[in-house]
Amino acid sequence: AAAGNTTGRAVGSPANCPGVIGVAGLRHAGSKVGFSDLGPEISIAAPGGNCINITAGSPCLYPILTASNNGTRGPNAGGSIFTDSFDISVGTSFATPIVAGAAALVLAARPQLTPAEVKQILQVSARAFPASGADNGPDDPTPVTACRAPDSTNQLQCYCPNVAAGAAGLCGAGMLDAAGAVAAATGGLFARIEATPVSPQAGAAVTLSGSSSLVGNGRVVATWAWLLVDGGGVVSGFAGATNAAAASLQPTAAGMVVVRLNVTDDLGATSSADRSIVVVAAPVVPPVVPPVVPPATGGGGAASWGWLLLLLGAVHSLRDRHPGRGCTTK
Repeated sequence: AAAGNTTGRAVGSPANCPGVIGVAGLRHAGSKVGFSDLGPEISIAAPGGNCINITAGSPCLYPILTASNNGTRGPNAGGSIFTDSFDISVGTSFATPIVAGAAALVLAARPQLTPAEVKQILQVSARAFPASGADNGPDDPTPVTACRAPDSTNQLQCYCPNVAAGAAGLCGAGMLDAAGAVAAATGGLFARIEATPVSPQAGAAVTLSGSSSLVGNGRVVATWAWLLVDGGGVVSGFAGATNAAAASLQPTAAGMVVVRLNVTDDLGATSSADRSIVVVAAPVVPPVVPPVVPPATGGGGAASWGWLLLLLGAVHSLRDRHPGRGCTTK
């Protein structure tokens, strides 16, 4: 998603949303182009086009050449055109599809990649931003300086900071390198963690597996290393070995546990992955209460055995004294 074109202000939506690859625009010299917004939400930067010559009638020197349509409020039938140095296309909206195309090439090279892994590849393969050489010549009254965090004022061309892998910068991890990204995708090693069950309960074992990790063609994983990043107060360590493809945890209560898997292949390439595991409380089982049997009564309820025996004895006694009663004779 495009960073936005409000002249160096904060990144706009949806580029500032979680899970989105935000794209900043660069000049031909690699510095942030004046119209591009910037901020820690940016993932990577790509060419956005810039003109330099702004006098009336002069051609734009570095536009983005693209297919378009000459309609003003919508496409015209038969109005397909190409933009050029006089009918220009510039903006972060043109830097963004360049990154989208590179992401498509990465997925075509290795369809098993997840969206997070595609983003990782684009970032780790990016080229470093230049720190000099972007000035417009000795007659430029405003030399290019380092980019600063966005505020309520405009920020024109500036040098993007180079940051460590995984850190938040202002223009992303670097300048897009499509060929480098495809090369990283085809031969890269990507650690993955699967947890069973997905939503474990306190007191129950959790099995972790790294067997789904992606390995480059012809390579194999040489070493596995599991690390407990944060036990969350419910896990103090692994329940067994930490140097195999699988490991296990035994959480004692509800909470969140963070684990890390480091893998190394037979050529020395390394990759790591983190996973957060949310442990839920074990269900409360109510105690079994036996049914209450009411005591026998002489009302309309069931007769007791003692009462029946007394009644049977009385009947026999009557038969002994009056043998003709109670029977039929012929």
